Amino acid sequence: MSHHPTLDAAASPRPKSAVSTGVGVVGLFGLFAWVGLARWFGMDGPWSALMAIIWCGLPMVVWSVLVDKVHRNPTTGLDWSAPPRPLRDVIDISLAKLTGLWATWAAIAAVYCIFRFYWRGNYLFSMEIFGAAVVPLLVLSIPYIFWLDRRMVDPKDGAWHLGTWLLQQPGWQAEPIFSHLRSWAVKGFFIAFMFSIVPGSFGDFIRAPLADLLFSPARLAMWLIGFMFVIDIAFATVGYVLTLRPLDSHIRSANPLMAGWVAALICYPPFMMLGHGTPLDYHPGTAGWVHWTGGAGHLGCSAGWANRYLCLGYDGLWPALFQPHLSRCDDARSLCADQASGLSGEKLFLVVGNRAVSRGQFKPGGCHPQHGDHGDGQLRLLLARQN
Repeated sequence: MSHHPTLDAAASPRPKSAVSTGVGVVGLFGLFAWVGLARWFGMDGPWSALMAIIWCGLPMVVWSVLVDKVHRNPTTGLDWSAPPRPLRDVIDISLAKLTGLWATWAAIAAVYCIFRFYWRGNYLFSMEIFGAAVVPLLVLSIPYIFWLDRRMVDPKDGAWHLGTWLLQQPGWQAEPIFSHLRSWAVKGFFIAFMFSIVPGSFGDFIRAPLADLLFSPARLAMWLIGFMFVIDIAFATVGYVLTLRPLDSHIRSANPLMAGWVAALICYPPFMMLGHGTPLDYHPGTAGWVHWTGGAGHLGCSAGWANRYLCLGYDGLWPALFQPHLSRCDDARSLCADQASGLSGEKLFLVVGNRAVSRGQFKPGGCHPQHGDHGDGQLRLLLARQN
């Protein structure tokens, strides 16, 4: 594996970031504002955690539209140079697309109902959110799809092909259907997971008594590392929710390789292979740095290790938020697609490609692995976005 900077840059130049620095900055300020209010008033519940996601995501959307004007990017597939198509010209296309979209949502809902782990523990919060959102989503999707199809250069996307196939109408193709289903399988799986872990990390950070933390470098470091996870989870959840074409953040394609899916899914429940009590758990008989440096007389050592972990953690978080094109490491070249960088302003499971990423382009030995280390350092190599 070559790490020569000149050779690597010449062979595969880094693509431009998918988002501007301003998007990450305003999202971070919005999150900080809500976290400050939540700590001041002691709002540590799950719905307060959900508000943190909203306060993080809303400024990002406003900045993207009003400042970056991402809705006018050619990669959105929207045509703003001409008047929108007449409604009568797109009604058949839009109805077929709604059929495909609603059928996709119904399939995801069926999976949630059948697999009972979605109705235990932290996932209950995700199911509560989805239950409250399903009717508004169904209603709002109708004007949204009709408006979108009137502006799209080519409105016959994967949802249209799936709907056309379900309605037994001519013109559908199999590959766009498979790509559509893979993409939504990824979103359906991970959006439930992201919502499930939001309340715990947020609540732990809000409830922690600051007075006790100031006298223990180890506990203070773990509290600040926990805040790093709050930031990471907030940005990741926003990225999964806002995969919308007008924001130029829609899912382009999903990795068709089984190896990519396996590498991703073993890092998350219910397929977790790396956690406590799982086949790849190497924690028994070991102890962390807090154990070895937390005793009396080791205050300096504990502070040193705490500072090391904080510097490493936040040093990785900064480029993930504000320089996603630099946040991809080269540890997983065996599973990657050419020209990949970050979709949203953080290390998401979703990634972006500046060139078309097709089935044939997912190959071993390429460049820029399709993954992000979402706090836990695990690889996720599934989704790609293509121009």
